[in-house]
Amino acid sequence: MGGMGLIALAAGKSTAPWAQNYYDMTLAMINHSLDTHFDSQGFYNESQGYLATGWFNLLHTVTALKITGDADFFQDERFIRWNKCLAQTCTPGGTIIQFEDSSLTGGYMMMTASVPMAAALAPPAHNASRSWMKFAYLATIQNHPYLTPYNGEAAKYTYTSLYPDMLVCGVAASSWNDVAAAAPPNSFLPEKSPAGGRGHYVWRTGMQPSKDIQVVMNSRWKCGWPASTHEHMDGGGMELFAYGARLLVSPGYSDSGGPIADWQDATLAVSTVIADRNGNGVFDIVADRQDGGDGWSDNNGPAERAVADAIGLASAKYDFWYNSDPAFTRNLFFIGKSPGAPPYVVVIDDVDMATPSRMVGLTWHCRGNANVSGQTAEWVVAADNNGPDVTLNVCVVKPEGLSISSDVGSYYPMYGSAGTGWEDYVTYMIAADSGKASYRFVSVLYPRRDGQEMPLVTGIAGSNACSVGSDDIFFTQDEPFDSITVENVTTNAEMAFVRKAGPGNIDGFAAKKGASLDYGGAGFVSSAPVTIALLNFSGAVETYSDTVSITLNDPDITLPVTVKVDGGDVPSTASAGSVTFTVAAAGHHALEIVVGNNPPQAAISTSPSPARGAAPLLVQFDGSASTDPDGFIVAYEWDFTYDGVVFNVQAAGAATSHSYAVPGDYTAALRVVDDGGASNIATVPVQALAGNSPPTASVDASPTEGPAPLNVAFDAGMSSDPDGDALTFQWDFDYDGVSFDVGADTGASSVTTHEYPLPGVFTAAVRVDDGNGHTDIDTVIVTVSGVDVTAPSVNVSSAVLGGTVTDDSTAPEFVLLNGTAVPVDAGEWVSGVIPLVGGVNLIT
Repeated sequence: MGGMGLIALAAGKSTAPWAQNYYDMTLAMINHSLDTHFDSQGFYNESQGYLATGWFNLLHTVTALKITGDADFFQDERFIRWNKCLAQTCTPGGTIIQFEDSSLTGGYMMMTASVPMAAALAPPAHNASRSWMKFAYLATIQNHPYLTPYNGEAAKYTYTSLYPDMLVCGVAASSWNDVAAAAPPNSFLPEKSPAGGRGHYVWRTGMQPSKDIQVVMNSRWKCGWPASTHEHMDGGGMELFAYGARLLVSPGYSDSGGPIADWQDATLAVSTVIADRNGNGVFDIVADRQDGGDGWSDNNGPAERAVADAIGLASAKYDFWYNSDPAFTRNLFFIGKSPGAPPYVVVIDDVDMATPSRMVGLTWHCRGNANVSGQTAEWVVAADNNGPDVTLNVCVVKPEGLSISSDVGSYYPMYGSAGTGWEDYVTYMIAADSGKASYRFVSVLYPRRDGQEMPLVTGIAGSNACSVGSDDIFFTQDEPFDSITVENVTTNAEMAFVRKAGPGNIDGFAAKKGASLDYGGAGFVSSAPVTIALLNFSGAVETYSDTVSITLNDPDITLPVTVKVDGGDVPSTASAGSVTFTVAAAGHHALEIVVGNNPPQAAISTSPSPARGAAPLLVQFDGSASTDPDGFIVAYEWDFTYDGVVFNVQAAGAATSHSYAVPGDYTAALRVVDDGGASNIATVPVQALAGNSPPTASVDASPTEGPAPLNVAFDAGMSSDPDGDALTFQWDFDYDGVSFDVGADTGASSVTTHEYPLPGVFTAAVRVDDGNGHTDIDTVIVTVSGVDVTAPSVNVSSAVLGGTVTDDSTAPEFVLLNGTAVPVDAGEWVSGVIPLVGGVNLIT
């Protein structure tokens, strides 16, 4: 991959908008792993190229990762050496890590074709003595509408002892359950094994997806990465899928330069997801169309097309095959109707698999490094002589004219030594009389540790006498997670089918006598109708001398439980999570399970609130605040004139409206129904009034007269409204009878005060408003007087100084004393020399 560059996401740029639009992974490295394993004799050796030779090239796709860490980590010499290795040894001509700033404190990293960024699965035999770095890529989804972290938790490092020398993208475990919150960055599943080399691969990207989303990327392996040597065989390009939706596509791809054009939005593409093994949203096999191609065709033409018809995998236990005996048999059951238009090809590819990431190396080992002087890249291949012998039988239920043939062969890797076959496969062709050319591909996977030899797989054309084993694989025509309503079934019948009633009935479950196969379907749906059919392997209805006992196990089964078969109640024994009942006769039976259910809670809001006003009154109703404690609401029903007895459905939906044309008092009701059939009713009163009448204003004042300055208290509390409307009060303390000048005391209060500083006669007014366009005014007269100017009358007893002064006025008195006015009280003498000229001079 010499000269391959890197697409960097710099701040403010939109070089790779798909990374921003669809997902943003966070990459963190395990520091203690760096401390332990990062040395010149282990992880990286410039002279010998251990990194390139020992690390599998697991990321032949485009992935956006954001590196997180503190400044010390990014400045660490070991990290810089690691970056240098990736730049010089792994991707000559450019670095694969670029940051948004020169301080190396964070940024986006693009990983493209054959970047050896995944942890080593195990060192090849020629490097077995080396110490290999074991660190984890820990990833969490941020702001991604299609994926959610496993169990909603942040990813965390998990390492078990199952494969002590293997780390699969940082997560090594025996099952998904061992990785409580694991998010393996990438995984792949080979779709087929064409002679002449592997062509394309399906990758599961990022982490455990949500139940309704499965993301895959088309990809491909290479070894040595010499420029211009390897291209996609069909020139197809790269794609990003999200559960059938082809989200993004690059119109072409070059091994030396990555995608040759920007990622663009793409149209919907067909995706068939096979086997949700544990019911947790993890699917084991994915087949998708290659951009620009006709399915996974490579060079082999139309005989390998029509991937859209791929057979779904209903149940599989192959995760534990490596614990089986050296020689064992597995059956492939084609259940129900013939799976579409035959003939059918099932490619049984003994692909190395490991849980939980579904990503390990095949027996391909890339030895040497074509980019290091003196080394030659070549594939190390081995004969299949040490692995267990696996026999795979094809068993068809209800064959409807199908015939079965098988072919066993081997092929060579693209760089394998001539004449050295190293991986066996068996192809089963299921043909019908019509011989229509339609093909299906399913990979049957055999898990083992890297370095072990692959098993020798042989095929036997199946008869209808196959017995059911707990590890067998069951195929159905359609995706099972759209059709199954129970997860676990036990029965004493040899085989039982559970089918969902209604259009497109799907046979989707097989159970062994006395055993329970964990299907991992869509989960139990309370009161949902399903059909139980007890059939033998030829598709005929079996006859049993005894009754058939069926047990349904599902954590969503709550008490009480009622079982109906063909519409009638049947005796049952139930506990939390399980119910057992009997079917008296074999055949097709309609089954209905009604489990305990907590009712929903209805809630209503209205506008206006309260719902009261003049007729015609339009009221907006909203019931979206209704809730269900253990499920979800499936119906909103409205009765706008509910009588408390009979509920008449007049409207449906969470929100609605109704106009009350006739005045009166009404009760509006909302009835909500949940997914379990329980209901609840909430009501709200509605009052439609017969028109609106104006209010009546009434005001009192105290006092109504007095000298200035005069403070007057006003009270309009006797004002009223015949409709009971709330009133507001506006005040004009000098109303002229024409223009109402609203004062600052306007508001909801009916009382106020005002001071008149000057004498005069004033009209104080209150105006009341009922809020419905009607007002009324009432007034009161206020008289304010000035200073008392009545002249006093004075009697002087003698003309000499002194005497008694009497005063009958209320105004202040003054005596002119030596030309100065002096205030005096009545009866007070004023001493002084006053010239008497013709009598006494008094000044007031």
